[in-house]
Amino acid sequence: MVEGERELSSLKLRHPVLGRMPHAPEDLCMDRRHLGGSESLPTKRPKILRVISGAEESVESRDRMPGRTSTTGSHSLAVESRPVSDPRLEVPSSELQVLGAMLINEEAVEKARGSLRPESFNSRAHRVIFRALCRIHQKGAPVDLVTLSQDLKERGELEEAGGLAYLIELVDATPTATGIEWHARRVREQAALRKILSGPGPETTADFLEEVRIELQDLEAAVWTTRFRFLTDSEIEARIMPPFLIEGLIREGSLAVLFGPPGVGKSLLALDWGLCIELGIPWNGGLQVMMGHVVYVIAEGAGTLGPRVLAWKDHHSVAGPSGLHFVTEPVPLMDSQAVSAFLRDLRASMDELPVLVVFDTLARCMVGGDENSAKEMGLLVEGADRIRRELGCACLLVHHPNKGLEIERGSIALRAAVDTMMSLKAVGAGAVRLSWEKQKDGEEFGPIEMTLTPHRDSVVLTANSPVAVGTGALSPTVRETLAPLSSHSSPEGLSAKEWAAACEKRDSTFFRHLRRFKKGGYVNREGRGKGALYTLSEKGREILS
Repeated sequence: MVEGERELSSLKLRHPVLGRMPHAPEDLCMDRRHLGGSESLPTKRPKILRVISGAEESVESRDRMPGRTSTTGSHSLAVESRPVSDPRLEVPSSELQVLGAMLINEEAVEKARGSLRPESFNSRAHRVIFRALCRIHQKGAPVDLVTLSQDLKERGELEEAGGLAYLIELVDATPTATGIEWHARRVREQAALRKILSGPGPETTADFLEEVRIELQDLEAAVWTTRFRFLTDSEIEARIMPPFLIEGLIREGSLAVLFGPPGVGKSLLALDWGLCIELGIPWNGGLQVMMGHVVYVIAEGAGTLGPRVLAWKDHHSVAGPSGLHFVTEPVPLMDSQAVSAFLRDLRASMDELPVLVVFDTLARCMVGGDENSAKEMGLLVEGADRIRRELGCACLLVHHPNKGLEIERGSIALRAAVDTMMSLKAVGAGAVRLSWEKQKDGEEFGPIEMTLTPHRDSVVLTANSPVAVGTGALSPTVRETLAPLSSHSSPEGLSAKEWAAACEKRDSTFFRHLRRFKKGGYVNREGRGKGALYTLSEKGREILS
């Protein structure tokens, strides 16, 4: 191995980005039939490595390549620049996702501008569109289809960008802006690889190697080492609340927990949610869903999964594949290497990133960990959060309750970390109730009553009475906590201590309900601290009537 080739090979092996690219230069020698052509490529070292490997061999190789000329001298090579045409390096899907996300989300524009340049895109049309989007954003104008088409038309670049029909296609092909970081990284990685495969231009081999080093350093700095982003209060205020994946239940990009005792149907419910999202079917007789891909990690009970899916499809009159992906083994969420492997394999297996990943159950994905340890529960939450960050998806953890069946099992650190906490309990023969324990963003509602109905060789969940989102309905248990405010004799109201004693609830339960009452506007409060007095609001009286 000569010096230039050794240099690039060493650079590739030790670099965290280039070293993990799916198609490294030495993997590109293959039969052209695999690329859709009829001719065969030579099965010897790729020309790019031969160009870098040494002067005499480089000149000799270049002289034999059509469209390229060489001059005398060991390192002076005048090379006609040509784009790399290997279809594996075009990455149209990631370029489309980046541009589409920029058109529908202001934050995505900022993220893309921070890590990409027009030259990062392989398509000329995409370079034109990206430049226009950056111009519009820099002016402070809204970035959307109207402003983009006007900007391109005024500059005479609309046709070069593919025309108005293509711009509309970009928006239609991008249902959500989640995953923008991952798609931007893919675009940058492929741009770096194209740079390497294109070989030296008029510059010498040494100059070319230096350019490659700089390109990879820029990529590493932009993607791997930038960790914290500082926002102004105006930027925070401009942020839009993420939409719901299932109306009123689980938000896009959130962390949720569903817990319930064995046999109550929590896995059936999680599967029901996943299939409804995958197929865009309203859940529970009317709650709207955001359609997208779902990954279901079924770490226990995989043997009964087939009959459950078949029964669900038959009940909903669905024929053929749904598109939902299953993993039938645990993903150790406390193990960063296992999480990395899961993310790598998911990206390799799916054309589009999921909007929801279900882990059923938390216990099986925490093997060897202590659920009662705040530290170890924090590690599990960090594993789930990493998956949410990198994929831009929501994560649902299916979990067990404590011995009393009232709250989730294990450390309170889990409840503190999640956005949504729901419980599923049996309330009679074949009847179950879904209740909200916590909803960080948005009004809690419920409960939702369902029936476990035998169907074919399995069971399906059927709705008893769909709940209307935003009605502010309270479960009977929660209303019991509110009731003492309507029966007390003091017109000034009750202190929190007096109220808690009157409703005979545990302190943790009482204060959880109190937070909900204040957030939902069910009570009025006069004063502060321990001296504060609570009375029923108009909404509170209405809910108890």
